[in-house]
Amino acid sequence: MEAHNLKSLAGVTFYESAVVPDPDDPAREFVFSIKEPEHCACFNIGVGEDGSPLISWSDLHAIYMLPDGTKWAEHGYFYDLDDLKGLSKKVGKPWEGLLGGRRLKPQELVKNKHRYHTRLINIEYECWIYKDCIPEIWNIDGDVSPDAYFWTLCFDPDTMREVQS
Repeated sequence: MEAHNLKSLAGVTFYESAVVPDPDDPAREFVFSIKEPEHCACFNIGVGEDGSPLISWSDLHAIYMLPDGTKWAEHGYFYDLDDLKGLSKKVGKPWEGLLGGRRLKPQELVKNKHRYHTRLINIEYECWIYKDCIPEIWNIDGDVSPDAYFWTLCFDPDTMREVQS
C-alpha cells in the first residue's frame, strides 16, 4: 500500500461496502458498495479559487480501514471540461486533441486512468456515473437528473492522451 507507506497489508481490513454520514444532513447516510461501480462518491478535495469547495466525481475501487482505524477509499477521478482545461494548463499539454475537436456533452465526463486514496470522511455527496450514456431511468419530465453523469473515454493525465480503461 504505497499510498500509506505500509510494508504489507497486515492489519488492513477491506470492505465490500461502507455507510457514510451525509455531512449536510445528520439524518441521512450514503451507502456505497464496490459491487455497484456506477454509484460514485463526491469527495471534498479542497477549496477553489473563488472560495467554494472543490468536489470530485470518483468511482470507488476499494474500501478499507488502516491499522490506525481510519477508513479510506481507493478511487478514480472524472473530469468535466473545466477540470480538463485546468489540468491541461497545469501539465502544459493541450486538451483539445484528447477530445478530437469535439465538445463534451452536458453531464459528460472523462475518466482519469490513475487511482487515488482519500478518507471516507471527506465524502460530501453521492452521484451515479455510467459508461457511454445515462440510462433512461434518470430522465425526469424530460430533464436528466443532476446526480447522473456518463463518461466516454479514459485518459492519461500526464500525456493528455486517450488510454484503455
